Amino acid sequence: MEEAQKQKMKILCLHGFRTSGSFLHKQISKWDPSVFCHFDMDFPDGLFPAGGKSDIEGIFPPPYFEWFQFNKDFTEYTNLEECVSHLCEYITTKGPFHGLLGFSQVRFILMHHHLFPQQVSSRLFSLLIAPCSCCRVQLFVLFC
Repeated sequence: MEEAQKQKMKILCLHGFRTSGSFLHKQISKWDPSVFCHFDMDFPDGLFPAGGKSDIEGIFPPPYFEWFQFNKDFTEYTNLEECVSHLCEYITTKGPFHGLLGFSQVRFILMHHHLFPQQVSSRLFSLLIAPCSCCRVQLFVLFC
């Protein structure tokens, strides 16, 4: 098969807390353009409208979204199962995806991968990039 005819890797790009798919798209648009020629990137919005002020208000226009909610101590979570169900449906209907690029809340969701049904978790990604400023992990890549 000719190089030009090879299919691009499909990457699911999930935004951080109280931002949006379009904001994440704008963030990574500053990367070297040669990166994007290898990937078909998909930028969905979170399932829930932001339940409070976004850190990007005044920098990037609304709407803003969340994947789930949590209390101030990060000990109680709301809508996490609904989020996982939504992502499973999205992955099943819009996939297959070869990789995932995710920020902030996405890292937490992936830490709870046991909530994903077997038919979806067995198809989870061969490439994972999930920087997170709330913890000391800035970037990690996982090959499954």
